[in-house]
Amino acid sequence: MKKMSLFLLVCIVSLSFAFGASAEEVQTDKILHYWRFENTASDLSHEEFGFVTEELDPQYEKGVVGNCIELPTYVLMTDHFSNKYDWSTFTFSFWFYWYGGNGFNVLASLGAKGPKTHFELNIEAAADSGPLGFYNEGSVYGSGGMIEKEEWYCITVVDTAEKLTIYLNGEPVITKDYGVSLAGIADAGNNPVSIGGLPDSSLQAHGLYDEVVLANYAFDDELVKQLYSDPQAAQAKLTETVQNAYPADYERPADPTATPEPTKNPTPVPTEKTAATPNNSQIPAASDKPGNSDVPKSTGNAMKIVIPVIIGAVIIVAAVVAIILIKRRKK
Repeated sequence: MKKMSLFLLVCIVSLSFAFGASAEEVQTDKILHYWRFENTASDLSHEEFGFVTEELDPQYEKGVVGNCIELPTYVLMTDHFSNKYDWSTFTFSFWFYWYGGNGFNVLASLGAKGPKTHFELNIEAAADSGPLGFYNEGSVYGSGGMIEKEEWYCITVVDTAEKLTIYLNGEPVITKDYGVSLAGIADAGNNPVSIGGLPDSSLQAHGLYDEVVLANYAFDDELVKQLYSDPQAAQAKLTETVQNAYPADYERPADPTATPEPTKNPTPVPTEKTAATPNNSQIPAASDKPGNSDVPKSTGNAMKIVIPVIIGAVIIVAAVVAIILIKRRKK
């Protein structure tokens, strides 16, 4: 009986370990919001931190990977900012195809102007071109790298507590030896994420936006470069990262605002660049087919549940067989 008790104890511990290991793989202290714009402006993460599209009639075009969203006359924004996570470091990335303009064009904004947590990316344009710049409410700003109309650009911001780096097509164009913390942004009042202009709909940057990513941790150099050089592979990696963080019982809801097909023709092919501006001739061609509007299901999480159940079943069967054999020996 002592041997049997020991055997059953081992079974229980093994089963607990199998389920416990699966639960520990979910990183609750990190979040990656991901808007792929595959005919929907919803967030791929389980937080469902989507952009508000009611009464906007969003238009979807062929983008860098699958589809993108067109912002011709309005700003797209969320209705809040997540307050569950630490935003002292962050990564903010997206692809942008500019229709052109003059003066200040705000490409994207984290938080409304006023609090020190406000951060924006902009172009101070003249004759449909201008340097990429940023602005922080704490009077921190800088610029570097040229943006011209009717070109696709991959823009990525990586911010740590010690350093701020802004990349244009995978290469750093702005570097500051300090961080711009978003810590507390969710408590600042009017705190949406916006693309295409400021949250008050001013200083709009009209064009196409694709593959928008906001994470509360810093991407490494390899991933930053891949976002530009191989956007299809980057999309697969980011999608897997998001889905691996899904809670075990999470099932992504269908988005009722999704449309079946892009509403307009594919975007123009990028033109040749001069030596004075960033080389965009190597930007990967947009996918020939529209992206699938159905979000892939997380097979990884299903396996995390199925495998421990199988292991537990095998252990229980083994215990029952052992009990039967022992009873037979006693007879």
